[in-house]
Amino acid sequence: MSDFTALVALYFMGMTAAFFILHIYNLANQLAADIVAGTIGDAPMPKWFRTRMLFNMWLPYQAFAFAIEVVLFIVFLEGADLVSDESIKIVPYLFAFLSAFGAVFALMTMTVGLFQYIRGLRRTG
Repeated sequence: MSDFTALVALYFMGMTAAFFILHIYNLANQLAADIVAGTIGDAPMPKWFRTRMLFNMWLPYQAFAFAIEVVLFIVFLEGADLVSDESIKIVPYLFAFLSAFGAVFALMTMTVGLFQYIRGLRRTG
């Protein structure tokens, strides 16, 4: 595989995955805001049920996005082996670094966001 083909494939995969991850985060945060506000459906829900929904629905979205970023990190590191020119290997390594950075921030968002949503649930009746 030529260097150009490998870079195009890695770039296409990275950009597609980035939009996919952002879409997952958008869905997860809309869901969590609806759960905390109690606006899912028209019937009011008890607080314990909304807390359970937060753990059973919001947390898996976040964990899935985190797992995608970890897999992307590994794929980009493996993709660096496909490129033979040493000066061009910086691109897959940069993508791998950005994926690792995103995975760390996803982990921090999961923990901090979960505590914030739980605190918002406690404030609501």
